[in-house]
Amino acid sequence: MRGSRERQAEGEEPVLDTSAFGLINETYRLGLRPGRGIGVVINLSSRRSLTLGSVPFPCPVVDVADQRVSYYTTFVDSLIEGLRGFVAANGFQAVCAIGSSKSGFGALLVSRELARALPQVQVSALAFGAQTRLWPPNEAIRFKSYHNLLERAGRRRRILRDLQRFGDVRAPADLPNLRWSVFYGDRHPVDAGEALALAGRSVALKPLPTRLHATILPFLCAGAGRAGVEGVVAAYHGRAASDEDLKASLPSDKEADMVEEILALGPQPGLADLIRDQPGFA
Repeated sequence: MRGSRERQAEGEEPVLDTSAFGLINETYRLGLRPGRGIGVVINLSSRRSLTLGSVPFPCPVVDVADQRVSYYTTFVDSLIEGLRGFVAANGFQAVCAIGSSKSGFGALLVSRELARALPQVQVSALAFGAQTRLWPPNEAIRFKSYHNLLERAGRRRRILRDLQRFGDVRAPADLPNLRWSVFYGDRHPVDAGEALALAGRSVALKPLPTRLHATILPFLCAGAGRAGVEGVVAAYHGRAASDEDLKASLPSDKEADMVEEILALGPQPGLADLIRDQPGFA
């Protein structure tokens, strides 16, 4: 890593040690975006494919997709261990996990476990509309993907074991090197209930006056204006046509309603700005 830091000082992208990724179960698809800085973003997708590729994060990024749609529970111990090894091998001083909905749960879980494993590293999470309890079964979660997960857990011992072990992040988060920022719509009863169940000194609740489940969208629309918001919403509705979870998350069938929900929130920072505000990234 010393040589990588020297190349970074000369204006070249650092060469990162990814050998620890070999520890990660094939359940998780990975991508790596090189960059400069002492922090790294762990970008957890809520779909089987990698997402947020166009977001200009201000540091290296590890993109992750849970191809089993297990809400980042099945074989997640391998993901945590691989990420721990990657962070340690490259001397990162800060980590921020980011996720929305099911990957919001993943961001909370992964960040908590990394903070425990790496007490010398500043770890944070940006979670948007996150579920916080998957086990015991949570009747408030109506997404088809969740009920599919419970059904698989009834047939596969490993899936059940991991769900029982990792399926609840509500225990007080009091680690001195951990900070969670949890964004949720305070007019979305399920999301508000999930967020308000969190406790601990590491938790910062960020309620937004909206019915949106996809509370990441206003931050993806930062500086976009009405036309830009309409484009983001049109793409979201387009994906919802073939994704039952996304369809179930819509506040209404009308794109215009979601556009107005986002615009009513006023200007919001972009995701890159939120990252810069996390411990260790300034």
